[in-house]
Amino acid sequence: MPQANRAEDLLELTDANEMAAARLSLDAPLRHWQDGRQILARDWIEELYYQVLPVAKKRGFSCFLAPVRRILREGNPAQQWLAQCQTGYTPRAAISEAIQTLAQQEQDLEAKLCEPLLVA
Repeated sequence: MPQANRAEDLLELTDANEMAAARLSLDAPLRHWQDGRQILARDWIEELYYQVLPVAKKRGFSCFLAPVRRILREGNPAQQWLAQCQTGYTPRAAISEAIQTLAQQEQDLEAKLCEPLLVA
Protein backbone atom coordinates (compact mmCIF):
# COMPACT_ATOMS: atom_id res chain seq x y z
CA MET A 1 0.00 0.00 0.00
CA PRO A 2 1.49 3.39 -0.96
CA GLN A 3 2.35 5.72 1.91
CA ALA A 4 -0.27 8.35 0.94
CA ASN A 5 -3.04 5.75 0.94
CA ARG A 6 -1.84 4.42 4.28
CA ALA A 7 -2.04 7.90 5.81
CA GLU A 8 -5.50 8.46 4.32
CA ASP A 9 -6.65 5.06 5.58
CA LEU A 10 -5.42 5.88 9.07
CA LEU A 11 -7.24 9.20 9.02
CA GLU A 12 -10.47 7.50 7.95
CA LEU A 13 -10.07 4.85 10.63
CA THR A 14 -9.39 7.54 13.25
CA ASP A 15 -12.46 9.52 12.20
CA ALA A 16 -14.65 6.40 12.34
CA ASN A 17 -13.26 5.43 15.78
CA GLU A 18 -13.82 8.94 17.12
CA MET A 19 -17.42 8.97 15.90
CA ALA A 20 -18.08 5.56 17.47
CA ALA A 21 -16.52 6.65 20.77
CA ALA A 22 -18.55 9.86 20.75
CA ARG A 23 -21.75 7.81 20.41
CA LEU A 24 -21.01 4.81 22.62
CA SER A 25 -18.07 5.87 24.81
CA LEU A 26 -16.33 2.90 26.43
CA ASP A 27 -18.77 0.49 24.77
CA ALA A 28 -17.83 1.64 21.27
CA PRO A 29 -16.57 -1.00 18.85
CA LEU A 30 -13.36 0.42 17.40
CA ARG A 31 -11.00 -0.75 14.68
CA HIS A 32 -7.42 -1.22 15.90
CA TRP A 33 -5.04 0.90 13.86
CA GLN A 34 -2.23 -1.69 13.84
CA ASP A 35 -4.01 -4.87 12.81
CA GLY A 36 -7.56 -3.83 11.86
CA ARG A 37 -9.25 -6.04 14.44
CA GLN A 38 -12.45 -4.84 16.07
CA ILE A 39 -12.11 -4.10 19.78
CA LEU A 40 -14.29 -2.37 22.35
CA ALA A 41 -12.90 0.95 23.57
CA ARG A 42 -12.84 -0.30 27.19
CA ASP A 43 -10.89 -3.42 26.18
CA TRP A 44 -8.37 -1.37 24.19
CA ILE A 45 -7.84 0.99 27.11
CA GLU A 46 -7.39 -1.98 29.43
CA GLU A 47 -4.78 -3.46 27.09
CA LEU A 48 -2.91 -0.16 27.07
CA TYR A 49 -3.21 0.09 30.85
CA TYR A 50 -1.44 -3.23 31.33
CA GLN A 51 1.21 -2.28 28.77
CA VAL A 52 2.16 0.93 30.61
CA LEU A 53 1.68 -0.32 34.19
CA PRO A 54 5.17 -1.87 34.58
CA VAL A 55 6.82 1.37 33.48
CA ALA A 56 4.56 3.42 35.74
CA LYS A 57 5.39 1.16 38.71
CA LYS A 58 9.11 1.33 37.98
CA ARG A 59 9.01 5.14 37.76
CA GLY A 60 6.82 5.52 40.86
CA PHE A 61 3.66 6.98 39.37
CA SER A 62 1.38 3.99 38.99
CA CYS A 63 -1.00 5.55 41.53
CA PHE A 64 -2.00 8.03 38.83
CA LEU A 65 -3.35 5.14 36.76
CA ALA A 66 -5.85 4.11 39.45
CA PRO A 67 -8.65 6.30 38.03
CA VAL A 68 -8.37 4.44 34.73
CA ARG A 69 -9.29 1.16 36.39
CA ARG A 70 -12.21 2.82 38.23
CA ILE A 71 -13.55 4.37 35.03
CA LEU A 72 -13.30 1.06 33.20
CA ARG A 73 -15.19 -0.63 36.05
CA GLU A 74 -17.82 2.05 36.79
CA GLY A 75 -18.01 3.97 33.51
CA ASN A 76 -17.24 7.59 32.87
CA PRO A 77 -19.43 10.34 34.35
CA ALA A 78 -21.72 10.57 31.30
CA GLN A 79 -22.28 6.81 31.38
CA GLN A 80 -23.03 7.00 35.10
CA TRP A 81 -25.57 9.79 34.52
CA LEU A 82 -27.28 7.79 31.79
CA ALA A 83 -27.43 4.77 34.08
CA GLN A 84 -29.02 6.88 36.81
CA CYS A 85 -31.61 8.17 34.34
CA GLN A 86 -32.45 4.58 33.41
CA THR A 87 -33.20 3.89 37.08
CA GLY A 88 -35.61 6.81 37.46
CA TYR A 89 -33.44 9.87 38.02
CA THR A 90 -34.21 12.92 35.94
CA PRO A 91 -31.25 14.29 33.97
CA ARG A 92 -31.35 17.39 36.19
CA ALA A 93 -31.20 15.28 39.38
CA ALA A 94 -28.35 13.10 38.06
CA ILE A 95 -26.24 16.10 37.09
CA SER A 96 -27.08 18.01 40.30
CA GLU A 97 -25.95 15.04 42.37
CA ALA A 98 -22.76 14.77 40.31
CA ILE A 99 -22.01 18.46 40.90
CA GLN A 100 -22.44 18.05 44.66
CA THR A 101 -20.26 14.95 44.68
CA LEU A 102 -17.53 16.64 42.66
CA ALA A 103 -17.58 19.70 44.91
CA GLN A 104 -17.13 17.45 47.95
CA GLN A 105 -14.30 15.55 46.26
CA GLU A 106 -12.54 18.82 45.46
CA GLN A 107 -12.85 19.98 49.07
CA ASP A 108 -11.48 16.65 50.30
CA LEU A 109 -8.58 16.80 47.87
CA GLU A 110 -7.79 20.40 48.77
CA ALA A 111 -7.76 19.48 52.46
CA LYS A 112 -5.31 16.66 51.76
CA LEU A 113 -3.00 18.65 49.49
CA CYS A 114 -3.05 22.17 50.91
CA GLU A 115 -1.93 23.17 54.35
CA PRO A 116 -3.98 25.90 56.00
CA LEU A 117 -2.38 29.33 56.20
CA LEU A 118 -1.10 30.19 59.66
CA VAL A 119 -1.87 33.77 60.59
CA ALA A 120 0.38 35.26 63.27
